[in-house]
Amino acid sequence: MSLRVALSRFGCPYDILLLPYPAGPDMLAEVRLRPNGFPDHVLAELFPALRRRTTNRNDFGPDEVPRDVRQKMHKAAEAGQ
Repeated sequence: MSLRVALSRFGCPYDILLLPYPAGPDMLAEVRLRPNGFPDHVLAELFPALRRRTTNRNDFGPDEVPRDVRQKMHKAAEAGQ
């Protein structure tokens, strides 16, 4: 998301290829700069927030994510949300 925000802020059009890709199973998506790509002007407005953003890299709790939540996340990812 941060990459998309920065690219949009500086007017760099891009497109996103959702994976998995058999040769790189750990890679989830590929972002490419394209002249006819999509700069998202709404995302560009989030640029000032990037410096305030924090990331939590702690371990996840022992609870499994419920199946219905996983399905909603999967559908949202497929829709590009």
